[in-house]
Amino acid sequence: MARGVSVYEIDGPFFFGIATKFDEMMRTTLGSKPTVRIIRMRKVAFIDATALHNLETAHHTRRRARASTWCCRACAAMCARALSTPA
Repeated sequence: MARGVSVYEIDGPFFFGIATKFDEMMRTTLGSKPTVRIIRMRKVAFIDATALHNLETAHHTRRRARASTWCCRACAAMCARALSTPA
């Protein structure tokens, strides 16, 4: 993996409980501040409002830090909403 790149994978439905754990992990990623964060979502069949909100928040936080977040292989409509709303 290239320096400054972190890859995470969500496996299965992305509901509020997992979303909260994911949010905490994104904020405390062992002190590292990657410039690119890739979130692999190929096995996510469903996402609830809490999880979508957490993705939006993580994306906007990273954007303000001049870093990027990429959702990979997720439902196009879900990612379009998460990554296009203004901060």
